[in-house]
Amino acid sequence: MKKTFVATIAMIVSLSIVENALAIFTVESGFFVTETYTDNLFFSDEQKEDDFGTYLGPILNMKFENPDIIIGAEYRGTVQLWVNNSQANTYSQNSNITLDLPFLEKRYRGLSVQVIENFSFTPQLDAFSLSLADENNTGAIDTQASQNSDDPGTQGAFTSRANVFQNLAGLRLGYDWTARLTSTLSYQNQYTHFFSTGFQDSMTHTGSGSANYQLTNEANVGVSYSFSQTDYKKNTLRTRGQIDRSRTHRATLSLFYQFSPSLTGSLSGGPAITTMNGTAVVFEDPDTGEVTIERVTNEKLVTALINAALTKTYQQGQVGLSYVQNIGNGGGLLNQPLESKTVTSRWSHSLSRRLGSFISFAWAKSKSLSGGSLNTTSYRIQAGLNQNFASWLTGNFSYSYINQNSDGAAARDAIVNQFFLGLTANAPPWRLWD
Repeated sequence: MKKTFVATIAMIVSLSIVENALAIFTVESGFFVTETYTDNLFFSDEQKEDDFGTYLGPILNMKFENPDIIIGAEYRGTVQLWVNNSQANTYSQNSNITLDLPFLEKRYRGLSVQVIENFSFTPQLDAFSLSLADENNTGAIDTQASQNSDDPGTQGAFTSRANVFQNLAGLRLGYDWTARLTSTLSYQNQYTHFFSTGFQDSMTHTGSGSANYQLTNEANVGVSYSFSQTDYKKNTLRTRGQIDRSRTHRATLSLFYQFSPSLTGSLSGGPAITTMNGTAVVFEDPDTGEVTIERVTNEKLVTALINAALTKTYQQGQVGLSYVQNIGNGGGLLNQPLESKTVTSRWSHSLSRRLGSFISFAWAKSKSLSGGSLNTTSYRIQAGLNQNFASWLTGNFSYSYINQNSDGAAARDAIVNQFFLGLTANAPPWRLWD
């Protein structure tokens, strides 16, 4: 199926190149080196290991664009090398591919189509992925994405080091009915696979639809509905009453308001109805090892969804604050849905034309919906400086403090201090043809 998908994209690109002389293919590349020190490499209060490490790797952005099709691809690879713990050395990768089809919008006015493909291989999932406190966040927040899809991170819980592969694929259709009324339909599937025991593999399918109406120049109101189903693949967390599959219906009403040219806010909320199907081991034959199982009664829970955000922009920077209460697929920590409440904030400020600074804070409380198998409270504080030495060279220095209290095998009690000092060099854009 993947080969067919790639071949289809290649064919579309080839036709577009032949038929349209306005095609542009641009390549941007870079390379980064970061030195780091951590006082708790393996994220464990019982066996603390401090170490010095080096992160280095390539950054590659490619874009093909003409009036009919736009294809963007991003790739980032990171080699991690540790001085005293070579067994923790690894190579992590992240790639994003997006496909936009403007020719459909020309043919069917108001229609937009976007195809998304993302994969990552990393030694540790980010607990605050897609939030204001994400260390790679640009400052923007997508309230619809965080409300209606499963966070590819671990929903506010930091884990021990464990190599994990994730693949996210999706399709988004948008249609503008009028200048004020717009709608979207989307589908995505997310596969998560861990290469260590003690974590949970899963496949999550999510379909959603939304409509947005512009009441005034300052206010938008929207409604959305989504359905997600998670199948838990690998039984490394087997307990009596294990959950094999969960389904969640979400319905939300949202409001976006621009209080002033520099201050915006959004608020959305609604119910989430989650059902869980499980199996319970009732007998194991000591001679043959045959296991007899029975289906347990479906469990249904109703929880609240909340998403609130404020963003203030000023001449020298931006301040953002958000609160999200959501239901996710468990983030690999357990084989059942996970309810998370997160508060995140980020302040970016330019100290001079070349020197910038940031401070971010994140707090999260995550717990399993059933059985009390996980209950975690964590927070992270980050601060750093970014220096532009030249048009092609930037440097950064940052500090991160993590504190977590947890009941659960994958998420542990831990305190971690980490420092980073790095350089990034970017080559001039390379335009292959016009």
